[in-house]
Amino acid sequence: MPWNIAESQVYSFATYFDNRVNMITCTYVSLVSKNPRLYAIAIENQSRTFLNLLQERMAI
Repeated sequence: MPWNIAESQVYSFATYFDNRVNMITCTYVSLVSKNPRLYAIAIENQSRTFLNLLQERMAI
């Protein structure tokens, strides 16, 4: 397998606050529920994503 292709699924996670978008790539994602489909991800404390989520609870 080429070095630049991940063997597992890769997801993106975007937050928005104060007219700025912050996007991260997630490779460690856990399925929490199949119906409705919910996932859990870990976000580093004090990161820009974490701070954005404290201000605005919506993410994509």
